[in-house]
Amino acid sequence: MKSAMDAVRQSRYKPTLINGMAVRVDTTVSVVFTLGGPPTSDATQQLQLKPGDRYKFTDYVNDFAGVIGPDDKSRLDLICKDLDQKKEIQMAIVTIESLDRQPINDVATQLGNLWGVGHKETNRGLLILLSVKDRQYRIAVGLGLESVLTDEEADRLGREMVPMLKTGDYGEALLQLAERIQVEIAQKVE
Repeated sequence: MKSAMDAVRQSRYKPTLINGMAVRVDTTVSVVFTLGGPPTSDATQQLQLKPGDRYKFTDYVNDFAGVIGPDDKSRLDLICKDLDQKKEIQMAIVTIESLDRQPINDVATQLGNLWGVGHKETNRGLLILLSVKDRQYRIAVGLGLESVLTDEEADRLGREMVPMLKTGDYGEALLQLAERIQVEIAQKVE
């Protein structure tokens, strides 16, 4: 009995003419079989989703990685509500387990834009994104807030929480950052 490849190799071919000369064109057909059908695991499907599809906005604090304790979450919520009500500045705090090989700047920008962080009229919002497994964070400042909190200032404030992040105290690190941002904003916005 002949194999499928033998049948392909022995098939008749018609000469192809290139510039009037007969040229033999040998083609091989490759077939890739996937055992078990298409990928169905949640992890594989999540890699294909955009951050906005994977993470749904729930509140000021969105702890998708499950690393913020209830006390820290409550305190973070209060800071965010205070900024929103008194200064009309929206701050969203997001933790995720992994960036899934996406640049953190892109993920933060996509989430901030999709969720509409910052009031439409002023675009005064900021999003703090922490990716636990990737050991990265990003403070994305909305256009309407850049004159109040520059990227350099945001970076400086972010670096202050790095020692706590290294010890795994994510809730306390984010709380310190949120408090420092609140103080910076309070000094500059009436």
